[in-house]
Amino acid sequence: MKQKQTFLTTLLCMLLTLNGAWAQSYYRGEAGLTPQQKKALERQAIEKVQTFQKNCELIGEKKDKGAIKTTMDLFADNNRMIQITNLNGSVSNKKVRVYLNRLSLLGYESIDIESYDCHIASKFKKSKKMNDLHPDEDWYEAIVSVMQRFHAVRGDFTYEDVVERNMTVYARKIQMYRGGGKQDTWIIQLGDITAKTVSVN
Repeated sequence: MKQKQTFLTTLLCMLLTLNGAWAQSYYRGEAGLTPQQKKALERQAIEKVQTFQKNCELIGEKKDKGAIKTTMDLFADNNRMIQITNLNGSVSNKKVRVYLNRLSLLGYESIDIESYDCHIASKFKKSKKMNDLHPDEDWYEAIVSVMQRFHAVRGDFTYEDVVERNMTVYARKIQMYRGGGKQDTWIIQLGDITAKTVSVN
């Protein structure tokens, strides 16, 4: 009897250890994504960030009245935050919609937003936050980094800054019927955005 209890205790400890290791692996993103899926997700994430950056330019130049709505559709929800730089170089936090509305109301005669060096700053991994919020869904997350140059003119006044933005990007895996069978596909959405001022003129 004692030997049986010892065996069961040892087996239970092994299962708990394996389960803990699997959970850590799961949330590090070591499970569930093939190299091909990771590559596809990274490409789609960069495209989503580039779309956001391009929409910001359209909003700033007032070229598309519906751009704010379509831009908000890029985000996981309406509560996402973005860090913005002020004229003195400091950084403050705003809701994305507040930032976009403010951008559309700036009294500059011309605004030019140039983005470059857009790349994956952290690989996709399981999103503990989103999976906890949506336990029946399959979420991943990564960080996309992009450099943004903002140039605006109003009369004799010119403002320019260069900011490094790090954007959280979420990917939700869903299954769709295609060609008579189920296939995995992904919904890419943006999360919070941080900023670090590189230079201000």
